[in-house]
Amino acid sequence: MEYFLGIDYPTLWYLVIGLLFSGYAILEGFDFGAGAWHLFFRRI
Repeated sequence: MEYFLGIDYPTLWYLVIGLLFSGYAILEGFDFGAGAWHLFFRRI
């Protein structure tokens, strides 16, 4: 089995994909959450 930085490739890819999904959820979560507040607190 091949290794990169002491981690085998399948484990490395799970970490990379997990990091990408976590980053998307954290960074885009603010945008979705901020948009949801406008549904409840609109000014007329």
